[in-house]
Amino acid sequence: MKGDVSPPQRHILQARGADHVETLGLGPLYHAPRRRAVHSGLVRATRTRRPPIDVSAGRGLVFVSHTGQVSPSGFLPLPAGSVRVHPLTEIYRTSPVFTALRDPGLLAGRCGACEFRTVCGGSRSRAFATSGDVLAEEPWCSYVPGSFPHQDDLAGYLGAAPGA
Repeated sequence: MKGDVSPPQRHILQARGADHVETLGLGPLYHAPRRRAVHSGLVRATRTRRPPIDVSAGRGLVFVSHTGQVSPSGFLPLPAGSVRVHPLTEIYRTSPVFTALRDPGLLAGRCGACEFRTVCGGSRSRAFATSGDVLAEEPWCSYVPGSFPHQDDLAGYLGAAPGA
């Protein structure tokens, strides 16, 4: 789906001729933030959007403190090493903290069961802050894994085997 900028669910529903707002049960608040942002001049009414990049804490993002301590992000203060001792690339590639964050198979709870774990993964910072476990489920996510009505289409879109 190279070049496609819509989320997988919306793309699949659009291809099936279904209304994503109705199918996904999105309420009246779904459009409100966008309308307010356009009205206040924060965003244009029409826009061109690039596909999202798969970047989050530990996956393409690092934080280096003023003392040289490396962590996955400024919101996830897990020590992974020091640039005063090891090169940043070595810390990023080999630190147990970073390697764990890049392995979606290690996610627990709903995040571990979710079909979007490879493209979303939830907020590792929020999971750590609320549970003390960086690989715990995202506490604010309201998605119920497996609830999207066209799982086989979704698996094909995400490059996974159906039912995986």
